[in-house]
Amino acid sequence: MKTVLIVGCHGVIGRQLVGGLGLKYNIIGCDIADACEDVEQYYKCDASDFDQLEPVFSKHKIDAVINLSGIKEMPCIPTLDDYKVMVDTYLNSTFMLLMKMRDHNVKKMVLASTNHVTDRYEEDGYSTLGREISPLDYPISKSVYGTLKLAAEGLCRNFNINYGIQTVALRIGTYRESYDPDDYQDRWDRTRLDTEDMLLYFEKAIEVECEVEVCYLVSENKDKPWDTSTLKKL
Repeated sequence: MKTVLIVGCHGVIGRQLVGGLGLKYNIIGCDIADACEDVEQYYKCDASDFDQLEPVFSKHKIDAVINLSGIKEMPCIPTLDDYKVMVDTYLNSTFMLLMKMRDHNVKKMVLASTNHVTDRYEEDGYSTLGREISPLDYPISKSVYGTLKLAAEGLCRNFNINYGIQTVALRIGTYRESYDPDDYQDRWDRTRLDTEDMLLYFEKAIEVECEVEVCYLVSENKDKPWDTSTLKKL
């Protein structure tokens, strides 16, 4: 049984992955929360702190890392203080995890990226290109968030080229544990990701042999804005 480290295991997606993948993998959890009841092997740690990560990697033979590091939604252009937090969360944590993976010979990263990497080409859940947005389209984001996620994808490419660490970057659509009818947005009809699909493709991302794959992770919704052909090949 492979051992998978889920960074951000206490978040919305993290909790689903812990439950959904727990029968197939030995799950190690890491988060800044004081506790995570669903994870037996849990470490409270800040993934952007190199030293805090060491006990996690030194005590376990990890086969794959799922990086879900995240914070609350920010404006497109954050305040200076919030920007510093975002850099730690999305960029520095990715770099520190990759460094630990290099040092401990962990060869698979599954990066939770975002559709906002290319959201300049999307409006209200529709592609503005006259076709679905492809992972090959030049990435332009409206937000610092999307730009930092793209930079994290780039770090994964650096570590693949130099150290052979395989990466699947999943540019996630809209995911909610449940959808409140009173708060439902029309855009979600096209951008939503269902839990069943999410679990399926995170598992495929763990198992696939690759160099670097970039995929839009969204369910097969009518008029979805993103091309999922690379996702289906996992």
